[in-house]
Amino acid sequence: MNQSLNNLHALRGFLLAARHGSFTRAAAELHVTQSALSRQIQSLEEELETPLFVRTTRKVSLTSAGQRLAHVAARALAEIDTVAQELRPRSGPRPITVTTFASFATLWLIPRLDRFARIQPCIDVHCMATDRVVDIDAEGVDIAFRGMTGRKALPGAIMLFAERTSPVASPALLARLPVETPVDLAKHTLLGWEQQYEARFPKFGWAYWFEQAGVEPVRPKNTLRFSNHDQIIQAALAGQGVALARTALVAEMLRDKQLIPILGGALDEDLVYCLVVAERARARPEVLAFIDWAKSEAALTTRMTACTTGGRR
Repeated sequence: MNQSLNNLHALRGFLLAARHGSFTRAAAELHVTQSALSRQIQSLEEELETPLFVRTTRKVSLTSAGQRLAHVAARALAEIDTVAQELRPRSGPRPITVTTFASFATLWLIPRLDRFARIQPCIDVHCMATDRVVDIDAEGVDIAFRGMTGRKALPGAIMLFAERTSPVASPALLARLPVETPVDLAKHTLLGWEQQYEARFPKFGWAYWFEQAGVEPVRPKNTLRFSNHDQIIQAALAGQGVALARTALVAEMLRDKQLIPILGGALDEDLVYCLVVAERARARPEVLAFIDWAKSEAALTTRMTACTTGGRR
């Protein structure tokens, strides 16, 4: 008797529900009803004779059996999709799927994609922005932009640029409340991370900057805290306070004087950005073209950062 699974649609629905922790969100992505997806997964559980999810009123989570199936099924379906794409006759380049974390996508990647489109108008790019670390092999992603601490990239990764940190503010805010010395920060609202994120990434926080700059911490007029770096930068652009910016991500804003670096040169940080390329995609002409473009943009970012943030500390 054949005991193998025979419903790829149910497996895809199962993986989406596992990823979202929700039947409703998975069903919406598949453009089916929640009840239809629920029946598919129930049928899959009956076929396997084991529950795959723990169901609660707010969310669903994988059982140990579900975790085992998800690990294997994600990779298997990604391979099936890759082979299916290769077998289909094509008249032009295949799309590229790229993933990165949300702030990098918002501040660095998306503003530059039009330049890639101008030199490679026939290559479509699908951008998956998420703060979840995506398994590029399992999820069929071609390229990931990653930030690595310790200035040590993953084996096989392509180095792009290192990060530096500098206080910045909008020209309008500085015209109203100039900052000549660190003491002047006491007149300002400081923009920073939510405390839970700053605890995880202390080197991007104000306390670390004061320490490394050899400056006595000041008590600001107020603080505004956010969960993403792009939100911090948007608040700075709006003149809502002084931000501690990752200068590589805002290099063009600094060049165009939308933001002004203050209080001397930027601090070097223990962070580098790099490209990680799926092994199955490394020989594709479209992927190679995107890598060449990303490297050229990274070199431009490095030059702009050096010119706009002054000497290093």
